[in-house]
Amino acid sequence: MTASHSGSTIRDFHTMSTKSSPGPDGLQRIKKRIGELLVEEGLLDESHVAEALSIQKRDGGKIVDIMIDCGFLDIETFERFMGNQPNTAAIVLSNYNLTPEVYELVPKEFAIEHEVFPVDKMGRMLTLGMVCPIDWRTIDEVANMTGLSVSPFLCSVADIRKAYEQYYGVEREESAAAD
Repeated sequence: MTASHSGSTIRDFHTMSTKSSPGPDGLQRIKKRIGELLVEEGLLDESHVAEALSIQKRDGGKIVDIMIDCGFLDIETFERFMGNQPNTAAIVLSNYNLTPEVYELVPKEFAIEHEVFPVDKMGRMLTLGMVCPIDWRTIDEVANMTGLSVSPFLCSVADIRKAYEQYYGVEREESAAAD
């Protein structure tokens, strides 16, 4: 079963070809870590990245969430940054009629923890909405758990959390607590 699409919501963004190389399944893999990319774009300085990495090592968690929690980066800036990454396209979840056959492919707890939401399945390809569509570790985990190839798309944090409420019955506080 696939999600039905109502309107043109997938948007291609410009690419920065020096930052990608071919990866499995024809996808592009980012060679540099997210902190390095944010420094190169002038959105963070190296001391912020070092501090965030230190906190991550001590407490765990996702590096971007730590940068946002520390006030080094805001969500809107991060979303704009992600939209400018190579071969990144955005999708608006509210424009899709999502079905349990698709969104139940990924366990709710995993989806919330990794800020992803399954959108569509066509054959052996799973379309996955993600806050960070260059998080290849998460993409690989979803591919392994579903047995499908994964096509990642950028989604806003607000859009993902709204889908959690609507389809998983998760309150905003619960999905925000995963941060």
